[in-house]
Amino acid sequence: MWGQLQFYGYAVLFYAYAFLGAPAMARSLERVVHHDERHMGVGVLLALVMAVEIPALVWKTDGVMGRQKENPGTSSWTALFLCVFVAHYTVNIMLGMTVLQALGFSQKPQPSNGVMATVFFAVMIKEFFLLFVVGRRTVCPRFCSPKKEVAADVILLLFKCVAYTAYWDVILGVGPLDESRLWAVLLMFLPFTLAFLIIYLPTRFMWILEELYVKPPAGRRRRILQEIAIATLLAFAPLLSSALER
Repeated sequence: MWGQLQFYGYAVLFYAYAFLGAPAMARSLERVVHHDERHMGVGVLLALVMAVEIPALVWKTDGVMGRQKENPGTSSWTALFLCVFVAHYTVNIMLGMTVLQALGFSQKPQPSNGVMATVFFAVMIKEFFLLFVVGRRTVCPRFCSPKKEVAADVILLLFKCVAYTAYWDVILGVGPLDESRLWAVLLMFLPFTLAFLIIYLPTRFMWILEELYVKPPAGRRRRILQEIAIATLLAFAPLLSSALER
């Protein structure tokens, strides 16, 4: 019961952020990404969120695996885990480049090769560290106190909010649509959906892990596909409604 309340509580907090807090965050990020302005606050916030995501993912993995009821095997879900890893790497690359832009270390039209290499290398170290540690903790989890797991949930929620705004609203520039853009999005719905899944899958990895190891197997595939479909529709709903109202 408490787990369900937490699940819906975090979902409500995210959508409250999406409607109330995201516009202000998006404006700050737009000045950095599209106008090449320095913004120390944004840069520090993104860097901090990317850093604290590391212990949060480890703590949450311990918490989820501590409630493990079954081992579903990995063969049928290898493709999903691979997609999550690639998507998480992609999102962190984009966030890393935004951090350097916000701190004034990159210039338009193209950042230097050294800047690009630094970001790619730093993110690669982070991703392979997480891949090794999280993968190991799924096999040999350590005890995670409820307080630490709640802290992990809050940190991952913060990462989800910031990453969603930076990637979906600003870097991809998926904003309010006029009538001409509406038809373009409808024609490109599948590519846009794949682009959305790049941000969705990494921010919901722990939910996927809980589905595989904690929740009953009956209806598992249906629940995962249903969650993905609902999240995608909710992501597109404000865009489509803004165009239809014109």
